[in-house]
Amino acid sequence: MVQTKQTPTEKANVIERYFHAQGKSLATNFDTIRATHKDSDVKGGNNEQIVLAFLQEHFPESTYTANVEIIDSFGHHSGEVDICACNQDQPFGKSPQQLVIAEGVDFVVQVKAILSKGEIERAIKNSESVKKLIRKHGHGDKVIYAHRDDAPYFIDRIPYIVFAFDSDSTLETIHENIVKLTASIDPRLQADAFFVFEKGYIVNFRQGTGRAWTKQGKPMTGYKRFSVGDDTLLGLIQHLTGYIPRFQRFTRPLTYYLPSQLPYRVVDETIPANQDEPVLPDEPQFPRAGTLNIEAFMQALQHMREGLTEAEYREIEQAMNGEVVEIPDQTS
Repeated sequence: MVQTKQTPTEKANVIERYFHAQGKSLATNFDTIRATHKDSDVKGGNNEQIVLAFLQEHFPESTYTANVEIIDSFGHHSGEVDICACNQDQPFGKSPQQLVIAEGVDFVVQVKAILSKGEIERAIKNSESVKKLIRKHGHGDKVIYAHRDDAPYFIDRIPYIVFAFDSDSTLETIHENIVKLTASIDPRLQADAFFVFEKGYIVNFRQGTGRAWTKQGKPMTGYKRFSVGDDTLLGLIQHLTGYIPRFQRFTRPLTYYLPSQLPYRVVDETIPANQDEPVLPDEPQFPRAGTLNIEAFMQALQHMREGLTEAEYREIEQAMNGEVVEIPDQTS
């Protein structure tokens, strides 16, 4: 279908005109960085800051940090992500290059200056590392703006977006490369969307359930591309507002990462928290009062984790098989 491109003056919607102007501002900042810096690391960091500043201004309910790695309570660990949008349940991540917990992340954005085939491959690999993380849900937790069928992709897992300022090929070629490179990857571990500035975007509708768009009354499936030119930024905003769930949690997620039993010291006598569970000789002892030894605490954290075992986690993964299942209360 041939789309007629509107000029800025023809855009009747004031919001549409606003984001068109914002897009021009981002493009100017990007061009300035390319013209003034030669070091690729410096340019990459500045490009991330452009996108981060835009998100901070337009999605202030999240807090943002750059170049972090994410962990889940099952012991899994992501690769480094460029921008991490954190929610009120994130106890860490106030500074760059920190570890953050999966339940405290709303979404991540991987920023590319030029989206080449090699960069697509790297983004897909990074997406797998993030999407393998599982977010726990406790009794009484609620999800807002989420469709039940989207649970395996956006609720149990972290939404993953790629944003590129430019590319070395057409949107059609980018689309073809993404489809080929993700053909053998579990849909639950695939990136959710790719946005190429001033060209368009490619959205993953997977099996066509949940909030999948429709064409002639039929749901779209798999990766679909949309050539929207200078409205790409508006497409990003629509995706973030439409697909990113918001959580109201009854249980603080940090609880899932803390030891279920901490030995403590009363006077000169060491008493385990549970008399039926002997204290392991290599576990650190904590004073009942006074300054907490952070190093000892982190050692204890490695010894004891509360929640599902690895075997139980794998069982849930197999049971899901691409479909939504009722996950039992994981806090008891």
